[in-house]
Amino acid sequence: MNKESVVELLKEANGAHCLISLPYLVKPKYYSIDNFGSILKNLEYYYPNNKKVKEGLKGFHSGEIIRYENNQELFESFKKENCSLENFWVQKRHGEGYFNWEDHLDVEKFSDSYLQLVLGKENKEGAIASFEPLKNSLLITQIQGFNDGKEIWSSINYPKFFISFLEKFARENEISEIFVLPHFRNKYIEVRENKHGQNRKYDVPAKQMGFELDFERGVYFKKLN
Repeated sequence: MNKESVVELLKEANGAHCLISLPYLVKPKYYSIDNFGSILKNLEYYYPNNKKVKEGLKGFHSGEIIRYENNQELFESFKKENCSLENFWVQKRHGEGYFNWEDHLDVEKFSDSYLQLVLGKENKEGAIASFEPLKNSLLITQIQGFNDGKEIWSSINYPKFFISFLEKFARENEISEIFVLPHFRNKYIEVRENKHGQNRKYDVPAKQMGFELDFERGVYFKKLN
C-alpha cells in the first residue's frame, strides 16, 4: 500500500477511522497475558539469537524505578523551560488493563499493551507509554498524559521522553527496529479521529525524532542496529 492509496482512502472516508481495518503488515496484538513468564517464553520467537533482551525486560517485571536525582541527564533533555523536574521518576511496569496507585483504582489509567513506562512525581502518576514485542522490534502503541497529571506532563515533553527512553532500551538490547503506531491506527476512535490533537503525541514527535512513515506496514519506524 502506497502513500497515494492511503490519501485517497482518507478522502473517501472523510476521516482516518477507516484505516484501522486496512491490511497493514504491522499489527498490534493487544493481547492479555496473566503471567510475565509467557512473554519471556516467547522471546526466542520475538528476538531470535538475542541473549540480552531477556535481562533487559526483567526491569519491567520487577517494577524498576529510575529517579531524576540519580539520572538527571535522562530527563533534562526533555524538560520544558522554567520547569523543575525535582522528585520526578519513571517506572518500568507490566500488565495490561487498569492499574492503580496504592490500591485506589483510577478508571482513566489504562494500559493498552502489556509492557509500559509510567512517568510520575513523588507519589503521583502523570503519563504512560505502553508497548509490545514484535519480531526483532518493539511497537509503541500508547502515549498518554493523565487528566489529573497536568502538573507532571506540562513540565516535560513526555512523548519525546518516552520514545527516546524506549529507543535507548532497544539499542542497548540489540533490537533492530522500533515502531510508533500512528494516531490514525489507535484502538480508540477519539484518538483515530484526532479530536484533541493526539497526533501531537504520536505522529509529530516520531517524525521530529527521525522516524519515517511506512505506508505498507502502517507504522512510523526507525532502524537501530
